[in-house]
Order: sequence, then C-alpha cells, then structure tokens
Amino acid sequence: MLGLVMWLVLLLPNALSAQSGEDAARSAKVDSLYAAYKTAGFPEVPDLSVGDFLKMAGGDSLVLVDVREPAEQAVSMLPGAITMAAFEAEAASYSDYRIVVYCTIGFRSALYTRQLREKGLDAYNLAGSLLAWAHAGQVLVDSLGPTRTAHVYGETWDLLPEGYRSVW
Repeated sequence: MLGLVMWLVLLLPNALSAQSGEDAARSAKVDSLYAAYKTAGFPEVPDLSVGDFLKMAGGDSLVLVDVREPAEQAVSMLPGAITMAAFEAEAASYSDYRIVVYCTIGFRSALYTRQLREKGLDAYNLAGSLLAWAHAGQVLVDSLGPTRTAHVYGETWDLLPEGYRSVW
C-alpha cells in the first residue's frame, strides 16, 4: 500500500540519471558489499533490484517496510514506506501482500525478510536498499517532503551519490 507521495516522487524527472565516475565507483561498491553480504549471510533470501521494484510499484498488494532504527528513519525514508513497527502492528492485514523490506544496504532487511518468509509471507529484500535507491536517482522523503539527506548507518556505508548528504 504505497501513498500518494510515492507516486508523485516516481513521476518526478530523474535528475541523477548521468553518474560521474566517482558515483559509478560508489554504486559499484554498494553492489559489491551487498553481494558479499548476500553470499555470506543470506543466499536463500530472494531480493529485488530497485528497477524491478519500480516496475511492480503501483500494485495494490505491495508494502514497503523500513527496518532501520527510528533515528535513521527520522532523517529520511523511501517514499510510501512504513516502519517495521507499523507493519508489525498491522501484520495480519498484509498477509496477502508482497512485502519489500529495506535498510541502508540490505543486510538488516535481509535478516527480517528471512523471518517473514519463515512465517509464510511473500517477502523480498530490496538489493542495495536505500543506497541503491539513491544511486538509481530516486528521491527520499522526510517529514517535509523530498530530500537528499540520508542516514547511512556508519562511515563504511557513506556511499551516497553526489548531490546527497550523508549523516550517521
């Protein structure tokens, strides 16, 4: 269940479509870190790329869940996402939904995705998570609307593209 903000943001022109060399290197680092985490820790957890997620966005049976800490979420979230607490408070109402889970790069969200799948839910990890989202030129939102500031969890994951501001 994605909100109106999600659709407005998805319709905005992609202002970051051309990556600089440095951005391409950061994006490759995100992909490399995520692939290493996946191979070592959760090879069985299905994931979706940002592109695949965007193709299916708009369906009535889709929910995007942010598993980051409240302090991270307060900085920004993906448009239309709900917190893990909000999801769990209404978990029964999402039993027939495709659940897409994200965090900063995909490690914490993969662990939660595994738990959801063990409960029989149709859950997927967003590969590269918030960092991949930003590298795909997608907008983040905060309480005031679109933003280019993101909490990146720590220095290791300070891999946002140019034009974004990292905090941790």
